[in-house]
Amino acid sequence: LPGVGGIELTRRIHRQYPDIKVIILTFHEGDEYFVQAMRAGAAGYVVKGSSADELIRAIEAVRREGVYLDPAQTRRLVEQHLVEQRQAAFGVLSTREREVVGLLLEGLSNQEIADRLSIGITTVQTHRSHIMEKLDLNSFGELIRYAIRAGAIEP
Repeated sequence: LPGVGGIELTRRIHRQYPDIKVIILTFHEGDEYFVQAMRAGAAGYVVKGSSADELIRAIEAVRREGVYLDPAQTRRLVEQHLVEQRQAAFGVLSTREREVVGLLLEGLSNQEIADRLSIGITTVQTHRSHIMEKLDLNSFGELIRYAIRAGAIEP
């Protein structure tokens, strides 16, 4: 339909014919377009430039399971989610406190952190105290476990 974009067309098809499954084939690799397509009711999402085999897999997956997501798109979304999760886990901390946490998790001592950040050792200790208080932690071991659960470091 002239003047109607793929997202709006998907929305209309989904609304009028809910049993029809729409697979979006697009040049858009951005997450925002993907999210809009899924919200509009798309059952599949394939980026143009994908192989013919990939398109066939999408059609078969939608037919069998009702949904298909481009593997590269899915990987990007998962990676983005993990980054957001890490940021949220330490979101209550100031930028400097997050820097200190990162250096602590690298295994640096208070003195090494002070030298690296060009601040006094007392300031590092104050940052550590604020970090523990804000995250409601009582020991460095708890900070390590917190960071592992948040995905900030590997176990």
